[in-house]
Amino acid sequence: MLNLWLMLSLDYKANFDRYHDKLHAEQVTLSVDGGTDTMQRFLSQTLESDRRTKDFCLDNCMHMTGSFQYNGGEVSSWFVFLDKETALSRSIGRAEMVEDSEFDSGIYLPVLYKTEDIDIGETVEISIGSHKAAYVVCGFFNSIMMGSHNCTLTELILTEDKYEELQTRVYAPTQRCVPYAWPINQTA
Repeated sequence: MLNLWLMLSLDYKANFDRYHDKLHAEQVTLSVDGGTDTMQRFLSQTLESDRRTKDFCLDNCMHMTGSFQYNGGEVSSWFVFLDKETALSRSIGRAEMVEDSEFDSGIYLPVLYKTEDIDIGETVEISIGSHKAAYVVCGFFNSIMMGSHNCTLTELILTEDKYEELQTRVYAPTQRCVPYAWPINQTA
């Protein structure tokens, strides 16, 4: 175990940087209320005019505080719900599918939440605000920022039917998810 710890701890920064480059990860993610055209124009103009902005994209998403049972306790976070197609094809901050399955209706979770109780084919109940929704786990993904403990936002990927269902239920309002990057050598 000590050897494993040494290997991981000595490679942590280099591994993070490798995956940051591989997934064209963001330095900042905003989840902004107001999915209107006016808001989208404002965000685009603001980011385009900031000389520090290297890249950005605007995606539809839903976000809401929520929780689910995990490892004998409970994970409580600010969930950002994306549909699978968007999550895997974003120009910046895209997710990488680590484990997929034959299940075509449900949820994909960050790989760090895979346990004996949370696995492919199992049902996970997620509290979204004051509502509950149950989803079959279809698989697991890797995301440098929103799939880790590096960010207060936790990305949850839904299949198209479950994403549309959540939109219809209005448990989580529709928003704009704005991942963007500054050149690594610049700060805010």
